[in-house]
Parts: sequence; C-alpha cells; structure tokens
Amino acid sequence: MDLVTAHISADFDCLAAMAAAEKLYPGAVCVFPGSQEPSVREYLGTGRCPVRIQKIRQIDLDAVRRLIVVDTQSKDRIGNLAVLLDRPDVEVHVYDHHAESDRDFRADVARVHPVGATTTILISLLKEQGVSFGLEEATLFNLGIHEDTHSFSSSNTTPQDMEAASFLLSRGADPTAVIDLLQRDLNSAQVSLLHELMESAEEIRISGNTVALSVASREQYVDDIALVAQKFRSASDVQAFFLLVRMGDKIQLVARSRSRKIDAGAVATAFGGGGHPSAASASIRELTLFQARDQLLEHLQRERNRNRTVGDVMVSTVRTVRADAAIRDAEQWMTRYGLNVLPVMEKEHVVGLINRPVVEKAIFHGLGQERIGDYMSRDFETLAPEASAERALEMILSRRQKLIPILAKDGKERRLEGIIARGDILRYLHEEGSVEEIRAKPHTRGVKTLVRDRLSRDLFALLERAAETADESDCTVHLVGGIVRDLLLGIENMDIDLVVEGDGIAFARRLADREEGRCRAHPRYGTAVITLPDGKRIDAATARTEYYEQPAALPVVEMSDIRTDLYRRDFSINAMAVQLNGRRAWRLLDFFGSRRDLKEKVLRVLHNLSFVEDPTRAFRAVRFAERYGLTIGTQTVSLLENAVRNNLFDRLSGKRLFAELQLILSEAEPWRYIARLSRLRLLRFIHPKLRETPVMRRRFRGIDQAIAWYKLLFIGHPIEDWQVYFLGLCEELSPDDMESACQRLAMPGRLRERARQARREVVNLLVELTRPEAASSTVYRVLHPLAHETLLYALAAAPSQQAKKNISLYLTHLKDVKPSIGGDDLISMGVEPGPLYRELLDAARDALLDGDVEPGEAHERAYVRRLLALHASD
Repeated sequence: MDLVTAHISADFDCLAAMAAAEKLYPGAVCVFPGSQEPSVREYLGTGRCPVRIQKIRQIDLDAVRRLIVVDTQSKDRIGNLAVLLDRPDVEVHVYDHHAESDRDFRADVARVHPVGATTTILISLLKEQGVSFGLEEATLFNLGIHEDTHSFSSSNTTPQDMEAASFLLSRGADPTAVIDLLQRDLNSAQVSLLHELMESAEEIRISGNTVALSVASREQYVDDIALVAQKFRSASDVQAFFLLVRMGDKIQLVARSRSRKIDAGAVATAFGGGGHPSAASASIRELTLFQARDQLLEHLQRERNRNRTVGDVMVSTVRTVRADAAIRDAEQWMTRYGLNVLPVMEKEHVVGLINRPVVEKAIFHGLGQERIGDYMSRDFETLAPEASAERALEMILSRRQKLIPILAKDGKERRLEGIIARGDILRYLHEEGSVEEIRAKPHTRGVKTLVRDRLSRDLFALLERAAETADESDCTVHLVGGIVRDLLLGIENMDIDLVVEGDGIAFARRLADREEGRCRAHPRYGTAVITLPDGKRIDAATARTEYYEQPAALPVVEMSDIRTDLYRRDFSINAMAVQLNGRRAWRLLDFFGSRRDLKEKVLRVLHNLSFVEDPTRAFRAVRFAERYGLTIGTQTVSLLENAVRNNLFDRLSGKRLFAELQLILSEAEPWRYIARLSRLRLLRFIHPKLRETPVMRRRFRGIDQAIAWYKLLFIGHPIEDWQVYFLGLCEELSPDDMESACQRLAMPGRLRERARQARREVVNLLVELTRPEAASSTVYRVLHPLAHETLLYALAAAPSQQAKKNISLYLTHLKDVKPSIGGDDLISMGVEPGPLYRELLDAARDALLDGDVEPGEAHERAYVRRLLALHASD
C-alpha cells in the first residue's frame, strides 16, 4: 500500500500537495496524521474536496510499503505515522519546501526545493509527466499555493510559484475560491484576541527590520489563530512578528516574516515546532507565558547580535570551582545558582569544565567526595574577547560545548575574562530598543490619581516623603505587594510594603529618621521594619532574588532588580509595583500581564517550579482564588496537582502549614476554601483522613451563623474565628487523629490544649444543657470555664434548641453576672478568711442567676447572713 500524508495541523498547502501526490501515485491512500486548520476542516465539510481522505484508524499500517510525506521532513510532525520511518520494508518519499534541519528523517526519494509552497513542486511534476486533473483539483492546488505564499506577497515567493499558479488558472482553477476560503472574517472571540495582540505589541529592530512581539492569554480555546495572524499582518507595517497566545495549558507560537534576514521557521523549530522562513508555528506546553516570552526574546536577541564580538556579549561575573574541590561542592553551586556548567580553576588558570550530568552521575555512584579535577572535561575550546559573537553561537548551538571560557591576554598569560553559556549567552543590553530592554520593560500606566484617591491623605503624603527620601538616597523605591493589587480592585488595604533598587536598609533608616520613627534591620535578608510614632509599620526591602536549596525549604536571598524581585512572587496578580520616584514615578509596573489576569479573574503562577520551590503557594492559590472570585489557570492547576502527586507538602514545616491554615480559616465563609482544598487533595496534608463531607459542610454553615450572631451582640470580647472553624474541621476525626493533626501543624501548646478541652467538654456540656430543667446557675457553671471560641463551636454543634438557648443565654445575660458584695463585705460581717469565702460568693452569684435573691448589696448581704446562720446551725 502507498500511503500519502502531511504534517499535523494541516493547512491548504498540505491538502493540495496530498491531492497532487495521489495523482502521482495512483491508488495511494491519503490520511492526515492529526488535526487540520479550521479553514481546511470547513472546506472538507463542503464535500468539494476532490481527494478522499481516510481516517488513520482505518489504515492497516502493516500493509504500508511506501510512505509519501508532503510539506514536512520532521519526524516530530507526522504523529503516530512516524513508526513507519524505521521499518526497513517501507520506502519513504518526501516532497517539501522547508529548509533542512537536524530533526529531519531519512528518505529514499527526496524532492526538497526552496519555493513558496510544496504544492508548486508537485504541480511541476504533474506538468512534466502530463498527468491530467479536473477543475476542482486545479482549484485546490491553487489554494495551496496562494495560502503558503500569502497570495504571492510573502518573501518566500518564487517565479516557480507564480508559474504553477498561472498553469493552474489555464487548467480551469477558480480564482474566486481564494477569496471565499482564504480571506475570511473574524468572529467575536478572534476580534477580541486580535485587539489584545495589537495592544500588547512591542517592537525591536533586528538587522534593519522592525519586528513585533505580542502576547495574549485566554482560558478558552480560540479557533484559527492563523487567521488572526493574517489580520495582524494586514494591520501592522512590521517586517516580522511573533505571537504568543496562551489557551488553557498550551501556548501557541505563530511566526511570520517578510524579511529574508529573519527566519520564522528557525525560531519556531527552537520551540519544537516548524515551518519555513516566512511562516511557522509551534505548540508550547512546558512553559508559562512569561517564560515563553523570555525564551523567545533570547532567540530574537541571537538574531540581533550576529555582528557583535564576544566581549560585547560575555558575562563577566563568573562562578568557578577549584580542581581540588569535591564534586558535591560543584553540585551545590550548580543548584544554588541554576548553572549547568562550571569552569574549573587551578590557581588563576582554567583547566577544565565540569557539567551537571557528570556531577549527578558521580554523586549517584557515591563519588561526591572525589576531586572535581579527576572528572572534569579537559578537552574544551576558548575564545578571545575580540572573537565574533557568531562564532560563540556556532560553538554552543553545535552542542560541542555548553560553556565557553573567554580568555584575555595579560602579558604572556591568558586570564579568565568572562564566559558565554547556553542560558546566558546574551548580555543585558542597554541601548534604545534592545531585546533586553523589552524583557525588562513593563507595561506601565499612570496611577498617581488612583493612589491619591484610594489612600488616606496621610498615607499618600507618607508615600510622597518616601519618594523624596529615595531621591536623596540615590535609589529607586516601589510600592509592592497586596496593596497594589487591592488598589486596582478598589479594596481597602493599608499595609505598606516598599522595595528598593539600591540599599534598602540605608533607605529605611533614613526614612525612619525623617518620620521620627524606629528602624529594625535584618541585614542578612536586606530587609527592615520601620515603626512610626503612631505605631504604623512599614516593611522595606532591597530588591532581591532567591533560590531554594531544596523543595519546600526557606529561600536564600540575593540582591537584584525590581523585575526579578517581582518574578519571585507567588502569582501574577501579586507581582505588580508602583514606582514612587525617578523617571517612571507613579507608574504602575506590570511585567507579567497582571492587570490582564485581574481583569479576566484568573490566578496564575509565574513559573512552572513555583509549587516545587514553595508548596505553601498551593494554599495561597485557594485563598486568593476564593477571596477574589478567581479561576485558577489551567496550567497552574496542572502544576499544583503535580506537586500533590509528588507529596511535596510533606516537606513543609508544621509551622508554615499552620500559618496558611490559620489565614484560610480566618477568611469570610471559609467553607468555600475548605471545599476547594479538599477537591485539590490538599486537606490530606493536614491529616490523611480530612476531606469534605456533608457533616463538615453543615457544621461550617452553623459556625458562620454563630459567629455572625455573636459579632452583632457587640459584647466587646474579641474572638479568633479560625479557632472555631478548626474545631469544625476536625469534628469527624477521632481524638487521637485530631491530636495527630495538631502535631503535624506544630500548633502551640496553649491552642492545642484548648482544642483538646473543646473535644472533651463539648459533648458532655451539650447533654447537660439539653435538659429543660437546667438552672441558670448550672448553665453558668458548665460554660464559664470555656473559651468563647469553644462556646460558639458548641452553639453551632448543639443538637437541640434547648442547648442553643442555654448557650446564647449565657453569652448574652449570664456570663457577666457577679455579686455586688466581695471579700471586704464578708470580713465586715465577721467571716474568717478561708474556703468559705468562695462558697458564699458563688452561692450569692447562683442565687442571683436563679432569681432566688434580688440584685443589690442589701439583699445579697441578707442572703449571705441566712447562709451563715444555716452554716452555724450545722
């Protein structure tokens, strides 16, 4: 059997080329290896397609003897049909117009020509061999050529494409089909997406060409991104553009280029996709949108710096290891700083390179204490600072060497001047319009009026003085954290967090002096707390980055810039800043699409190791999502579920886990939070038996009502809501299991004992209070020793109205009842000090509670005298 196929996400060039190949190989069967573009699916649905396309499941692959592949040479792009490539009994023929790459499969017959459309190659063969075809076939062939050459406007268009199209018109191709099928209107979702892409477009210059980079995000799938790209091309005057569109947990890269100096296909290939120099695409799954954007910028920077020298782009700050150090030391440095290769030094000379795979395998084999010099690579190349950057790129991309030491002449010696590595080959550039400036450039918006209107006059004036202090300190200060998020949401938040690009502690001390406050510094972390005369606190920190020596550990911090500082935060909605001084004073800095996520009500992590590095972010994800009514992004949910599967939360200290649970149980209506924690399988990290149940739901609703009722009383005795809800959370656990949960949370002894007491007492007291004849004095004696939190839990858990009535009676009327008389009154009545004191006062209180004596000192004295007389007669 002859089998004709194309690439996944087949377009009209694929379909037309398959139809032409079927004419060249009579009797061949045509099959798509995967999906098709929407326009192709629509065309196939009309019934006008002149070639029969079979389903892949209908094909007996064992019967295939010849595989004809059109419009691709990549094994990665033909889906499950790739299994045929390795079979010796299958002959492989290829027809393609894409440039060759190292991912191409072998072919027995290959016709690969740099024309605008693969269909052009096959039409020339049909013409040479005199193969006849009908009007519908001519029309389809014409569609394929027009689509891939953008109706001959693309830079990849050749005379052969135009000749083929002319030949097809002479054979009856319908030119109106091009307009009907290729020039379509956008639907509402596509129009919205196009608008966002146009709004987010950032431009850079590469080899004399203007290149646009745009990003957009959607939770729902938007059909036919290629059509949106076509409209983007029509609406812009750039020579090339790259679109990154996140939909669910996948990012679609669409690349288009009109310039021969900018290869769209090469960029898409770097992301696992493909295409040709003028049009290409890729599907990205392992990166967040922000990471994909940064990696795309790195590829564009590579294009930009082809004529630069090594000295222009090298990294001068180099982490090295000594040859006589232990291999385990190299592993610690690599993990700490995210490095894959380290130069190895003997005195002042580079003598080798050690890479992560070698280090990890050596440690695996128990060689962690061996010398690095015994296992390093001594066969490595170096470059001089004056060498071309292109040469460095070639060395790294060829994979011969992942890190290149840059050695400069120093007399007769050559000293280490810097390095160029795979991950940081591009040095931060600072000229106008550089790629790195785009990476570091946030979307900005003036918010001074917004801040002034939503903060108190005193607080706004304080921020203005902080800005003045930063100017005097020659640094830049930013308002960051939840207050920025809440300013945009219109929610009151008075917690002031400041981040300083510069010396944060020096700034904090200067501001504290200016405000006549106190400053407490923590030099190890570059942070300080300013306490103002009115008791208000301001947190100030040096802009910093952080790394984690192991999952769930506390981070180690180092100084950095504002973008890096924001990037280490938990979610995009919390990664904004308001710059308070400098040229962007009172501008909102949004590097990561934070405003867009707030608008779309989506919660998203900033990078795909977020939950690995700090699993408590999973609990925070639930807290923010429920508090602000957000949807947790698809990829974020996937990363969270992966952290759950790997049991990363078991590594969290009980103290950190307890802090997160306290915050969740302190939210309004915490049942919603607990239910989502249960659905995400996070409750089991508090105790394996904890899960959402109808009983737990009813108890939380009852606690909601009890706390709301209590707060309306304005009793003046504050309570900690979370303690009441914690009792409800643990209600269905046995006493031993509840104790185990308290131990896992490292709950302080006082709180743990209160929880134990509640479990011991509540059941018995509810039985006692259910009796209709229970006197007020009995109610008082039963309830008075208990914390108010325990009483409110008992009120919610009470099975009878009588018990509820007695608890509410105690809280509203009985708890503050006290006799008017005291110890001095008893002394004046001749009572000797001793245990009788307490008995008499308690008896007087009980009499008051039960109505056996009227309130007032005279009545109470008389009542005590009667008790004394009875005592004397006994």
